[in-house]
Amino acid sequence: MDVKCIALDLDGTTLKDDKTISDRTKYVIERAAEYGVHIVIATGRCFDSLPDCIRQIKGIEYAVTLNGAAIYNMREKICIRKFSISENAVNKIVDYAQSVPCAIEVFYDGKAYADKEYINAPCVYGIPENMAGYIKSTRNGVENIAAFALNHKNELDCIDILLKEKEKTDDLYSFLEEIKSEIYVTTSVDNRIEISSWEAGKHTGLQYVLELLGADKSQAAAFGDENNDVEMLKFVKYGMAVENASKKCLDAAWKIVPSNIHDGVALGIEELIN
Repeated sequence: MDVKCIALDLDGTTLKDDKTISDRTKYVIERAAEYGVHIVIATGRCFDSLPDCIRQIKGIEYAVTLNGAAIYNMREKICIRKFSISENAVNKIVDYAQSVPCAIEVFYDGKAYADKEYINAPCVYGIPENMAGYIKSTRNGVENIAAFALNHKNELDCIDILLKEKEKTDDLYSFLEEIKSEIYVTTSVDNRIEISSWEAGKHTGLQYVLELLGADKSQAAAFGDENNDVEMLKFVKYGMAVENASKKCLDAAWKIVPSNIHDGVALGIEELIN
């Protein structure tokens, strides 16, 4: 297969459930890079929350972060492209968030911010127990996240809304319809709605990277597990979903590989580059 670029989602895909990477998967990624395949991270995480086990892998060139809202050159550790949410959208989203039981996370300049109260007890807002440590270690606490968001309303890369009550999800989507022309909306967890500029999306971020590399989507592969990976899997020629993926992600895949805890990414890469 003429594969020149491989995009990797992290959580639930390349990373194991404990947020580490297996020795085998790391080895296969590095070998692929040695063969001349361009390795790109495509994640909903912000740049500062990329785990050390990923940063230490040789050969990773670019990171499409925050679902395509900010793209980084991994070797130089600089942002090479970003899209900010419109001021109007920020105002309306923050206003809505203050009217329902929820927490918000704000992403700005490669970092994640949230209320200290939420960071201390993220499971109250539907964060799974195995993700609580990740939230506590990667979020910067502020006293009033709504005020923080409004103070930086011209610079925000992404806003996540975490609803306390999942049954309010439809109401939130109905509200977002009012500003749909200004935003890109996706999700990786049922009650977490991830909102960025209308120009974002992992697929658009990957397209930009492919243009930098002089490659085409017909020469690209991608691995994912959640709904925020669906467009990316459909965009590339070789879209691969791990076995533990969401139904939408599985339906979008060209091929299904073993789960994230059974080295599905490693096995998929080995098949792609023989």
